[in-house]
Amino acid sequence: MAFLNIEMIIPKLLRTSSEESWNDDIHAFSETDWDGILRQSLRHCVAPFIYQRLMTSFKEICVPEKVISRLKELNLYFTARNIRLYHEFDRLLDALGGSVPVLLLKGGHLAAFVYGDISLRSMVDLDILVHKKDLYLVANAMNKLGYTRSLECPDHPFHFAYMDPTRTVDLEIHWNICSEEARVHELWKDARSELLKGRRIWVLRPELLLLHICLHDAGHHFYLCGLRTFCDIDAIIRRYREEIDWEVVVSSASKWGITKSTYLTLRLAKEMMGAEVPEEVLTAIKPQDFKQENLLWARKAIFAPLSEDEPVSEHFAQFWGTSPYKSKMALFLANILLPRELMAKIYSVPLGSPYIYLYYPWRLIELSMRYGRSVGKISDESSDLRIGLEAEHSRILLREWLQK
Repeated sequence: MAFLNIEMIIPKLLRTSSEESWNDDIHAFSETDWDGILRQSLRHCVAPFIYQRLMTSFKEICVPEKVISRLKELNLYFTARNIRLYHEFDRLLDALGGSVPVLLLKGGHLAAFVYGDISLRSMVDLDILVHKKDLYLVANAMNKLGYTRSLECPDHPFHFAYMDPTRTVDLEIHWNICSEEARVHELWKDARSELLKGRRIWVLRPELLLLHICLHDAGHHFYLCGLRTFCDIDAIIRRYREEIDWEVVVSSASKWGITKSTYLTLRLAKEMMGAEVPEEVLTAIKPQDFKQENLLWARKAIFAPLSEDEPVSEHFAQFWGTSPYKSKMALFLANILLPRELMAKIYSVPLGSPYIYLYYPWRLIELSMRYGRSVGKISDESSDLRIGLEAEHSRILLREWLQK
């Protein structure tokens, strides 16, 4: 199936309303089309949603057996993984013995209390918020359970990641979700309690859960989570429709300094998933410097696949996307004439060695060899490399706009 069709079909399959007319197009999908839907459901972390929709709202559709079988396998896999994650969370609560307040974040909250079906919301890890003063107690409990600190992002400013002895379970222990200390007090002050497997645990109030998803997923420029972000937004609004105080959403987004990511995420959720975001809310948080191209960047970041065989570097994407010749040359030279400290690190040369200067000509040759063979493929607008470059460049532009 063509790329542009996938961009329309996947959100259409995911929408909660099944009344929308398909004009019988879906019955004409080929096996290749369904293979494309399967691949994109994995890329967008929505395979469990697609499986549920096909098994409920679209039961009359003839889907190839191998596609249904694969979706069923994925559904069972994510269900088993989530059961394991909640089991490990239960073990941690046992180890803490009720001495430490614990708040479930993101996927852990969504799967259990928003979707109400842990098979629907895929999770890579489980995110937990604790008070900073309790980190020592949590670390002791994790050690007793056999967990060790992950070496990935050891200096992360807001969380520690722990891996179990089998290296298959990742628990992230947060003491904040962003930089301002006052914000974490607000999270705890307004937290609500829920019952999970007979235990009282804490979760964010609906408005702050909504903002946390906007903050986290737009921060990753929508690429890592894809369409799942907007499924989450839609599900939160449907689950807490009568409770959400939109004035709190607007004021907190401003206070947190995330009006851009909130506006972009909520607007895309409304446009693609039919999420019931009030128009006056979007008007209230619309950034003054917003342009339609911001939406185009986001959509490219969401939908354009990157080739696993030819990953696109940020430097290459910046170079390709820069229009003026002088700007291209400045970027090219900046990537060759790196600081001596960085050259020493890259090429394992002592910083004080005079031989370090010999590596600058070699770097020119190396970069020419690395990217030279790719130049010819860029002219093909349908090539994975061209699509990947456009997506990476869109993510760069989106990031720069979000950070302004």
